[in-house]
Formats: sequence, structure tokens, C-alpha cells
Amino acid sequence: MSTNIEQLLPEYYNGIRETRELMQVEGGLFEDLSKEMRVAVDDQFILTCSREVLSFWEKILNIRYDPTTETTAFRRERIINRLSTTQNFTLRWLRQRLDHLIGREFYELRMDYDNYTMYIESSIENQLMYHEMILTVYKAIPANIRFRLVPVSHEAVEIEVQGFVTEAVFKRAGVWMVGVTPFLEKGEFEEVQLHAF
Repeated sequence: MSTNIEQLLPEYYNGIRETRELMQVEGGLFEDLSKEMRVAVDDQFILTCSREVLSFWEKILNIRYDPTTETTAFRRERIINRLSTTQNFTLRWLRQRLDHLIGREFYELRMDYDNYTMYIESSIENQLMYHEMILTVYKAIPANIRFRLVPVSHEAVEIEVQGFVTEAVFKRAGVWMVGVTPFLEKGEFEEVQLHAF
């Protein structure tokens, strides 16, 4: 929006000092009005609103803001997520929310219909997003569905197992004297190592 309103006047007012001064003052007022209008439009949307409007939304949604750990971008994402969880629950909807919130590659959702249980295997490492994911699921799922979160790590772990093998022979015939005649003979121990990844 142009704030140079002097160019809108008829030529009749050109060169008049009082008119020029008046137009400069009014031009500043129009510039202030233009800025306020841009702020008002930006405050209509969560992604562009001011911090005051973010605080307003957090009060409405009963969210406690922690300035030491939460960024403005995370606060915006959390508010959008909370406002988006007011729909009816379906698995497709929950998958879309989790895809948007933490990413498709960081979880796997399974349903055990016979036992009314939903399992989410997740490898997410961001604590704030993990907490938001839990709140989203608990707010969305019906009361008759149990929810189990299974933490997953995709790092390779090397396991080494060590054991011993021997051959044992029981003597079945004959008479044994306790403490004198052995009824079991063992061969040599042989060490065996197994590797797994």
C-alpha cells in the first residue's frame, strides 16, 4: 500500500508548504495503519502470527509453554496439531497426523483387533515431539482401545556368545561304589563362539 498521499492531490496544491507538511504527517499515519493491517492479517494464521497470539492460543488449549526448551516453530507446530485433533478418529487420520508430526520413517502403527490394542513402534529421539505424539494418540483413540508404545532403535549391536561342549558317557552296567567308581565320564571341553548382529 502506497503511503505517499501527496501524489494523489491535484496540482493546485503543489508548492504550498502547509499542504506538504500536512501530507508528510498523514503519510506517516497511513504507514502506521499499513503496518497494523499487515500484523492483523498475519495474526489470523498460526504459521505467521505474533508471539502474543501464540500465547493466546496456548491459553485456550491449556498448553504450558517452557521458554527454556521450546522454540517458536515447535510452539506453532504443537498448536496446529492440537487444533487438528478435533476430528473423528480413524487409523488413516492418525497416520496422517503422525506423518505430519514426526515423519513416516520414525514409526510403525499396528492394530491387534482381537485384543483391542494399538501398537506404535517408534524410533523418534526428539523428546518434545515424542511427548506431543503421546498426547495426540491419547486424545484421539477411543476409550475401548489400549495403546502400547514400543521404543525401537535401529543401531546394529554385536553380540558374542561363548560356551563349552563336551561328550559325557553314562555307565549303565555294573556296580558303583559311592565316591570310588564314577558313573559318568566326561570328555575334553571344547570352546565354541557364536556371533550375531
